[in-house]
Amino acid sequence: MSNESETNIQIRLIQVEEKSFKYDLSEVLLTTFDENNLKINIGYKLLPDLNANIIAVEITAKYLYSDSELIEYTSSLTFKSPDLSDIIEITDNKIIEKTVIIPTLLNVAIGTLRGMLAIKTTGTILKDFPLPLIDPNSLLGWKA
Repeated sequence: MSNESETNIQIRLIQVEEKSFKYDLSEVLLTTFDENNLKINIGYKLLPDLNANIIAVEITAKYLYSDSELIEYTSSLTFKSPDLSDIIEITDNKIIEKTVIIPTLLNVAIGTLRGMLAIKTTGTILKDFPLPLIDPNSLLGWKA
């Protein structure tokens, strides 16, 4: 039996918003597309507001083909907690977790972004290349 006490975290998704969408799917690619030249990059920003008890996750995916950027898509997911300061604190402009929650928030953001990208790429040459499964810990630089 473990001596560790379990913490019940209360946090909910309150908003999903498209921040930006840029694409360039030129007609030349339709005839020369080689999936081996496709690269997908992903990045994120955490934007906490302790006074409002919210934390936003801005997540961006870029589809790169050779030297060209085909898609850049950014969405923002806002989460709310009854008391965010129970979960995180901000010290020297760094977010310090009191309870491990950021990987879960990133996982939700990645999954949401995947669905949004699937809708945006319907009917294009990228329809068969949804955002891959990504371990959120790899984005954080953590090892499981």
